[in-house]
Amino acid sequence: MYSLAIDTDRAIEEITTYIQEVVRRDHSRGVILGLSGGLDSCVLAALAVRALGPQAVSVIYIGDRDSDPRLADRAREMARLLGLTLETADISGDMAKRGVYAHNPRTAPALRLEENLAA
Repeated sequence: MYSLAIDTDRAIEEITTYIQEVVRRDHSRGVILGLSGGLDSCVLAALAVRALGPQAVSVIYIGDRDSDPRLADRAREMARLLGLTLETADISGDMAKRGVYAHNPRTAPALRLEENLAA
């Protein structure tokens, strides 16, 4: 069986150095990250804070009407633990405009009789 051996200290050092190099190369003041509350985005946020400090890391949670509220809770908790302010954006309206949501007759508002007759 294959064994996955990772030198975590080295990996952390290489990733944080890379983040610092990108910020320096691009002459930016920091990074903006999506924080979904999932494992990947939480780890990246922690590495960014380690590399740059919390003052140089901005995080945003983007959700919609179908988003699991537990993920938003995790994103808020992770931001708090890292000393970050979590911005949030609800994109439900934009998703609806683009026809992303399937029409569900049980949850769609009923049309008035006059609208049906006019059609």
